[in-house]
Amino acid sequence: MKTYIFLAFVAVTLAIPACLTEKSGNRSNASEVNPNGDSELALLMRKMYDEAEGYKNKMEDNNHFHFTYEPDEIFTAQATDPAKPISKEYQLIGRAFVQSMEALQLAEQPDKKSHFQGMIHTCVACHEKVCRGPLEKIKKLYVEEISL
Repeated sequence: MKTYIFLAFVAVTLAIPACLTEKSGNRSNASEVNPNGDSELALLMRKMYDEAEGYKNKMEDNNHFHFTYEPDEIFTAQATDPAKPISKEYQLIGRAFVQSMEALQLAEQPDKKSHFQGMIHTCVACHEKVCRGPLEKIKKLYVEEISL
């Protein structure tokens, strides 16, 4: 009888850490899940966010920063719902984004901040009007708090 109790104690002692490890592993994976799926456009938007954040952090240091994607990719990347056609509003705001990004790349250092703000403003406008996105996260990209 003592042997069975000892074996049960050992089994439970070994099982608890394994269960805890598995649960914590699942939690980290769950935080990476995109509720809209991983479409080409969703992945592109995440990349755009990461690179805009990198640009913001290097802008004040006079460091040159090059975006690794072409702005026109927002028109060709497959959306989460490929059956839904690209709206005229998306096209208009998208063109404004492309133009603001081109202006940012060509701007002299003293003007980069205002052009960056304009680029982020097009992102906010699109996610307010066309596809509800992570607005609070996007708004954190503004160099300074601005009221909209």
